[in-house]
Amino acid sequence: MTFVTGLVVGLIIGWVIEWAIDLIFWRRDEGVLQQRLVEAEARIKELEMELANRQAAPPSVPQTVIREKDHLEKVNGIGPVFAKKLNNAGIFTFAELAAESPQRIREIINPQDWQKIEPEEWIDEARQIAQEAGKLIEAR
Repeated sequence: MTFVTGLVVGLIIGWVIEWAIDLIFWRRDEGVLQQRLVEAEARIKELEMELANRQAAPPSVPQTVIREKDHLEKVNGIGPVFAKKLNNAGIFTFAELAAESPQRIREIINPQDWQKIEPEEWIDEARQIAQEAGKLIEAR
């Protein structure tokens, strides 16, 4: 009987030691791990909602307007340099030139003291060309 008693006592002592090791080394991290799991699940739900919102909303891509440029050099007094300055300011057509004010054109061209420009005549001529082409837009 002593052998059986020793065996049972040994099993009980082994089980108690295993339980103590489990409690001391493994289960103490359980609370921290449970908290991290809850935080990770919350973050996953948040990211899933963000992803669903991004997929639901179409991307806002700016619409590129392709316009046909007119040869502004056809207007008497506008050469390649002035035409480029007008293009850089967003004026590409005779109708757009006709819709601008003389003061705005002076600001765009920014002529030197020795340069004489006549934006009023440019506007009139651009208006005539645009009307002939049927491309006149309303004045701004």
